[in-house]
Amino acid sequence: MNCLLSTPCVEDYSTNRKAYFMRKFYSRIAVLLLVLSTLHANAQTIADSCRADFERFPSTTGDVLTQDFRGLPWDTTAKKPEEICWSFGDSHDTCIKYDPSLSSNYFVSHHYDHTGIYNVCIRILYQGGCLAYKCKYIQVGAADSCSIKFETLNSTSNILGKYFIAAPWDNLNKKPLVICWDFGDSHDTCIQYPTTYADKYAVFHSYAHSGNYNVCVKVQFDGGCESHYCSALQVGNLTDSCSADFERLLTPVDYPLHVYYRALPWHNNNKKPEQICWNFGDNHDTCINYDPAVDNNYIVGHNYANAGTYNVCVRILYQGGCLSYKCKLVQLGEPDSCSASFETLTSTANALGKYFIAQRWHNHNKKPVQVCWNFGDNHDTCIQYTTSYTGRYATFHSYSHSGNYNVCVKILYDGGCQSYSCHSVQVGEPDSCRADFEKLSTTNNTLRAYYRALPWDSYDNKPEQICWNFGDSHDTCINYSTAIDNNYVVGHTYANAGTYNVCVRIKYQGGCVSYKCKLVQIGERDSCSVSFETLSQTSNVLGKYFIPKLWNSNNKKPLLICWNFGDNRDTCIQYSATYTGRYVVFHRYEHTGSYNVCVKVHYDGGCESYYCHLVQAGERDSCSVSFETISQTSNVLGKYFLAKLWNSNNRKPLSICWNFGDNRDTCIQYATTYTGTYAVFHRYEHSGVYNVCVKVHFDGGCESYYCRLVQVGEPDSCKADFERIPVTATNYAGRVYYRALPWNNHDKKPAEICWIFGDGRDTCISYPENYTGVYAVGHNYDHSSMYEVCVKIRYYGGCEAKKCKTVNILIYNTECRVHLYEIVPSVTSLTRGFYFASGNDLRPARVCWTFGDGADTCITIDPGAAEIPRGIKHTYPGPGVYRTCVKVLFQNGCTASDCVEVGIRSFTDLCGGYYTDSLVDPRTYAFKGFSIHKPDDAVISYRWTFGDGSSGIGERVTHTYNSPGVYRVCLFINTEKGCETKICNDVRVAGENQARLLLSPNPVINTLHALFYSTHNETVKIKIINSNGVVIKEFSRDAVLGANTWEFDLSGLLPGVYSFVVQSSNQFVSGIFFKL
Repeated sequence: MNCLLSTPCVEDYSTNRKAYFMRKFYSRIAVLLLVLSTLHANAQTIADSCRADFERFPSTTGDVLTQDFRGLPWDTTAKKPEEICWSFGDSHDTCIKYDPSLSSNYFVSHHYDHTGIYNVCIRILYQGGCLAYKCKYIQVGAADSCSIKFETLNSTSNILGKYFIAAPWDNLNKKPLVICWDFGDSHDTCIQYPTTYADKYAVFHSYAHSGNYNVCVKVQFDGGCESHYCSALQVGNLTDSCSADFERLLTPVDYPLHVYYRALPWHNNNKKPEQICWNFGDNHDTCINYDPAVDNNYIVGHNYANAGTYNVCVRILYQGGCLSYKCKLVQLGEPDSCSASFETLTSTANALGKYFIAQRWHNHNKKPVQVCWNFGDNHDTCIQYTTSYTGRYATFHSYSHSGNYNVCVKILYDGGCQSYSCHSVQVGEPDSCRADFEKLSTTNNTLRAYYRALPWDSYDNKPEQICWNFGDSHDTCINYSTAIDNNYVVGHTYANAGTYNVCVRIKYQGGCVSYKCKLVQIGERDSCSVSFETLSQTSNVLGKYFIPKLWNSNNKKPLLICWNFGDNRDTCIQYSATYTGRYVVFHRYEHTGSYNVCVKVHYDGGCESYYCHLVQAGERDSCSVSFETISQTSNVLGKYFLAKLWNSNNRKPLSICWNFGDNRDTCIQYATTYTGTYAVFHRYEHSGVYNVCVKVHFDGGCESYYCRLVQVGEPDSCKADFERIPVTATNYAGRVYYRALPWNNHDKKPAEICWIFGDGRDTCISYPENYTGVYAVGHNYDHSSMYEVCVKIRYYGGCEAKKCKTVNILIYNTECRVHLYEIVPSVTSLTRGFYFASGNDLRPARVCWTFGDGADTCITIDPGAAEIPRGIKHTYPGPGVYRTCVKVLFQNGCTASDCVEVGIRSFTDLCGGYYTDSLVDPRTYAFKGFSIHKPDDAVISYRWTFGDGSSGIGERVTHTYNSPGVYRVCLFINTEKGCETKICNDVRVAGENQARLLLSPNPVINTLHALFYSTHNETVKIKIINSNGVVIKEFSRDAVLGANTWEFDLSGLLPGVYSFVVQSSNQFVSGIFFKL
């Protein structure tokens, strides 16, 4: 067995498996000999094949930068080239067409601008369509030689900090362009330098732990020469510290429950493990002792009995006693999924008896071990079952009364999967009832009202109790004897005339309950209004007299007049009903300006009216604002913003508010004696175009606002590319899958990807900004051909890119093809394994590998060799994306190839978090942030934005909103190592008292009545939201100024607690109701 993962092999699966492969090998040899003899007998001709190559000649001009090349074509049938294309490796390419009837030396000359190493390629198209390609690296001019070393200096303020100073050398005195540092702790960096740089090539790095680290430096000089140097380094105090981790290795396809784990020890002083203990999560544990003097791969295998999710733990004891522990969840096979439901059968002997039969389902056919029943009448039961039980999962229950019951079943399966199902069950024949009432006419006292209940029950059951809510906080309940006839009349005296929401609730024999509400007018309805006029004070331009203009249809007097003067100094004045003077008030403003003044009047009898308009105090100011920006030289993401102010009376700003366009806003207060520059500095997190706004409030009340777009950092740039995804099995040979490969310099996501498949059938796919999956698409081709396939990617932010490639679609009638597979030990491993599998029984004659990093190889297979080398292992120079291909020439002349993209990632840390909110006052929320981070990466800041232009700092904050609405609250968490997390959610702030909402009955059974007092004539949206925050129902209603009554059928709603929200652009109000 050839092992591509590591050396030594993980395991040779079994002796029987070896015997199986040997039998299969010899059977294929027999088939191959039979095919060859058949081919010889039929004297079939082998398909045309061709090659491409070239050679370089010394220049005849003596110029070392001029190079002469000659193509070396070869074709099995001696066909001539029709076209030869040259890529000289310096972005200067050419194609030359040839007449096959004429002889040619296929010679070309090229002049390079600089000495260096170039990748030169030739592509030859022959008569008949055969195509071949060959690339070689060539040295132009004298070769550079170079080297690199480094020295270190300790930080005096931090024992874990080191200064690294590179010492580069080049024989032609060329300067470094890039120096990359690997500090040995998975934190690497690369620094670019201009060729004019003349200072020291130094960098500072702070380690998280003391220890011995292998530090490496790699330099690339101008001209392409590279050098690499590594040296061991001791950092800090070498007291022992250690950690434990493990990885799951590739599971054999034929043995999905046989798993291999490899422990990943780490010790700052490179001490070895003495003992490793494994807990496999299935109550089968083991401990292995190791000799620290012997190298080990620390691999262990384990057989699980069942698929599932297991908590696997490793515990490592090192030399010297350091101990560390790590646990991870591991999924084996398909995860368990299950469901539960039930059906009922009525007992023939007992109308109140029901048989309940549980309906079970489990994707792995596991049995229930417990079934729990909630019959909806507070009589519950749980039944235990063995896994060998084969009967029906049924139970019988006898109810005490007819009715509708919410019955639930909960099934716990072997293996831990649980499922829950509820639905309503009718026991006995259902009872139905209604409630209504009428107001009886009265003549003597307009404030005395008589109401008569109007009961109805489907079985003529009589009312046992009738409860009245008269709408003035005076309620009553009356019990009735069902043996006596009644007129169900009740009287009530109101204190004042007005409109009242009167409700009746009737409870019948047998338990049926119904509810009905209506608006009732008591006495004559008042109507009223208010406005006001102003008089200026002659001795003080900032003084105003406010005189209300009052009107009431019944000439009733004001009892309370409230003034809001628009400067946060308000007042309310109470009056008696006998007051005969003028309702005037005086107010002196502190500053000139325009103020929104409002008056609200409450009349005797309850009528209220409200009126607002703008009032100018003093001479009106005029003002304006704009701003200019200055970039920070040391940080391309930093900007200085300078406000440019103007006021007609030369008044000073009191506050300047900046909205930087990235949800991080600020307001700055200034004294009127301030004489400095009105500037602010802001550092953005990402490059981009931001809409920056400034708002200034001047002394005297004049305000001005200005916005414009500001470019921060490098503008967006983007690329588009795609790859064809290998398909291992498909019902149609013309089925092809493509995967888009987006790139954006600011890591912005694709908003739309359009595909042109080259056969006239195109498609566009839109993606949300939070999409994290693969940008893949499938397509069916009808015919084999060469197609020009294009992908066009439009990114969030507007950047667009397009890429086209020619794709050869072969809908095979034979099995002359191969599939290439990659074996990945970890996403950061530089060493990868590859193997190919063919779709035929033909024997390979030659296998060529290209790894995408310039290291290619070809293997010629001996026809008599017992084993065919189908696999290979390759180590890449560093992280990146490489295109690895295999090309196989079979003995019958058939050639097949396949490629895969190899992605090697750098190690990165992860972080995250969340927050909670709680309502502590009607418009005040308390917020608390929670961080998820590595133990050695502490949180350094919690920063909040509340969606209303204000912000806060700290793990716990409290914020009060000034007005109702929905606000977007965001938490930004920053750690010591630079990891930042952003979490945003919406909070809802309830509306003012003017928009009142009454819900009845509450609790509700079927029909909900809503009384809503609107402040505007407008259309409102109504939402019913469950306790999980999910909108269950939505309605739209036309609201009029004042009282509005609506009914909603909620019979289909499940029992629970719900929010009832009424919202428009002008008002927001909500209430809570219970559904039975």
